[in-house]
Amino acid sequence: MRPIPIFASASEIALDAHTYFYRHPDVKTYLESFEVRLLASRFAELAREFVASYVTADITNEVLAGFGSVRSIVERLLLWSWEVKNSPLNLIDALGFRSFLEFTSSPPTEWISSFPHRRFIRHHNGEYIVNPGWRPFCRKQGESEMLKKNMLIVVCSACSRFFDFLISKQVLSHNPARHVEPLFLAGISNESVTVDRGVRTLHLNHLILAASELCKRNGNYERALFILAMTKYLLTPIRFLANSKGWVPSLSFFVEKKSWFYEPNYRGVIFRSKIPRDFLPFLERYLVSRGLRMKPGDFEGLPLFLTQYGRPGLSQRQIRNVVREVTLKAASMMRDSGCSPQSYSPIEAATLDALRDASIRLCLVEHGIFETQRRLGNEQITSVMQRSFALAESLSQDRDYFDDA
Repeated sequence: MRPIPIFASASEIALDAHTYFYRHPDVKTYLESFEVRLLASRFAELAREFVASYVTADITNEVLAGFGSVRSIVERLLLWSWEVKNSPLNLIDALGFRSFLEFTSSPPTEWISSFPHRRFIRHHNGEYIVNPGWRPFCRKQGESEMLKKNMLIVVCSACSRFFDFLISKQVLSHNPARHVEPLFLAGISNESVTVDRGVRTLHLNHLILAASELCKRNGNYERALFILAMTKYLLTPIRFLANSKGWVPSLSFFVEKKSWFYEPNYRGVIFRSKIPRDFLPFLERYLVSRGLRMKPGDFEGLPLFLTQYGRPGLSQRQIRNVVREVTLKAASMMRDSGCSPQSYSPIEAATLDALRDASIRLCLVEHGIFETQRRLGNEQITSVMQRSFALAESLSQDRDYFDDA
């Protein structure tokens, strides 16, 4: 079903419901076409009341601009919840709202027009019919496929106010837009870190989520989650993870010396990196899955990974196959949440090397060059830059992040 506009102009939106739907019969028909469980008419009317509150008696151009922005954002939220998520708005949780933000940043082409269209066309009998050229989003040719981070912040703010309004009406008990991390917004914006084969922060986040979902069904996926966590947070190359001639990775490489460190001795060269705090929950979770505690003495000499049959160690091919299952799951989750093929296709073809390069770029933006170099250990960051990406544009865009003050 093609989405249509729900809300009319500032002069029309505050009319009583009977008059409004009499003058906009297409909207009434559209809302009634949804399953009863979606409560489309109920939430559309509540949303209309909320958006109408932005219209004042002494309306100015500035007020009109605010009204237009809120109207579009709330309208897209409703259309997405019915058309894409197939869920009533009161069942959208924090994870679901993040899916909406991803959808908003990169909507499918059939939801986008190349220039603004009027929402409704006035009929000779006084009714307003939907303009068939209207689309929920408008992107001029040549514009980025993704929103800027500051625009996503505006979307979060408007939705949060709307959710608070629904809470005041005792329709919702929680606000799923209240605590959206700035890093998540950066990852789904056009300022996100673009890396080899188009893998971005957005995809890294979905991979961790997908692996966590797979773990709920089968504990064997704890290995995949841990591999991805080591790649994302420790920037660990695959050669450190896989068995090879003269090299067997061990859990004993994780050592505690007041703080936790990762210290593999790779072919006679000692690598030492302080473990970031974000990684520790993944380490503890993986140890628990192996029946171990967060005490170094409990896993001295134990292999880092076991096969499904309990044999020590994994080959590079086995590790790539384990990660491959998660990338397919992540792509499926992105597709089901309404992301466009352009958004999820990079993750379907992503290799572990590409994911590591994405993690390095993320670390550069979030923590700066010196911290990234510390996590890379003996591998020189300059060689990583030359191998995996052209850095000049990113350094220009994100130079404030690279000042290691």
